[in-house]
Amino acid sequence: MRTLLCIALIVAGCARETARVPANPAQKYAGTWEGRSVQTGMDSGVTWTSQITATDAGTVSGTLAFTGLGMPPVEVRTIELSDSMIVFEMGPYESPTAKAEVITRSEGRVSGDSLWGTFVMLPTRGGGVVPDMSVAQWNNAVMRPNPGSEPIRGTFVATRKPPAP
Repeated sequence: MRTLLCIALIVAGCARETARVPANPAQKYAGTWEGRSVQTGMDSGVTWTSQITATDAGTVSGTLAFTGLGMPPVEVRTIELSDSMIVFEMGPYESPTAKAEVITRSEGRVSGDSLWGTFVMLPTRGGGVVPDMSVAQWNNAVMRPNPGSEPIRGTFVATRKPPAP
């Protein structure tokens, strides 16, 4: 019995646990997404495709293109990212629904190959909104917009396309 106990202690002492490296949360958001954004109060929405790449630094970057509108792709930048949530910014770009140049911030959640969330669009003209504003500056522009620069809000849903074979 004593021998068996000594062997168990030696084996336990020699066993090494494999170091667990946390996965890059940005990988959850990488891929080609096809989605639809719908403004609050609207029923048809706008379809789009987004190409998202995860970086080694734990951020995402990419583009979003509105389906069938012939507009150039819009740059997508990470504002905040975690394992359960992403906040990203797009633009400035000419919004097909607002008919104005806007910057959009979206907050999304991912589960498998589904991505959904909310967005807020703010016009760049007259609103003083510029790319890469701090969260505090953005929130101030949303909560206290200049007259004629009211935010446009809505929701989006997207599905990740499987990689090409």
